Amino acid sequence: MAYSARATLLNLRSTYTGDFQSFVNSSVSIVLGVGFFIVMTRLFRSVGAELSARRLVRRAWTVIAEASAGHGVLDRDVFTARMIDLLGQLASRMAAVSSDSHLATVDLLDEIRAGLNVIELRRARRVLPETNAAALDRLLDAVCRHYREQAAHGRKLAAPAALREAIDASLARVRTLPPGTGRDEGLLGLIGLRHFFAAGEAEAAEIAVPA
Repeated sequence: MAYSARATLLNLRSTYTGDFQSFVNSSVSIVLGVGFFIVMTRLFRSVGAELSARRLVRRAWTVIAEASAGHGVLDRDVFTARMIDLLGQLASRMAAVSSDSHLATVDLLDEIRAGLNVIELRRARRVLPETNAAALDRLLDAVCRHYREQAAHGRKLAAPAALREAIDASLARVRTLPPGTGRDEGLLGLIGLRHFFAAGEAEAAEIAVPA
């Protein structure tokens, strides 16, 4: 681009014209045009990356919502493969996203862990007593609604108090059960979700009230 601009500024022609004003006008126009091109290219590249990153994050939240609802995303390997694929696509775009963007607060690795905890709960509910399974169903419905709402808004939202209370209530019930595979999977999933949403709540409070 620099060599092209220099060649243009030489203003090579078959005949000589000594119009200095015309030369200055054309030279200034070229310099301004190149500068405008660079600014617009950077601007559109940044905006395009953010739009693409937002789409990928919303898709990841939708996958977790589907796992919570039990619509086919029950296998850990399938879920992990889909989320890792989205993570790989997102990583190359996040470098161009502004640090002021709400997307900067999204950690897709943490979201993947939350999704795996959801899958643990769906597996556990199949072998737990009916009362515990029903409580987990209500909890998973709440998780599904939360992630669908995030995907609809296109940004990370604080978990509602009812969702955290449902997790605590299920923890209190499941830990009283006798040892077994269902109890262990249930506890792992519930503790993981509780930690995830508690960390998100603390982060939201830190952003709202900066030190």
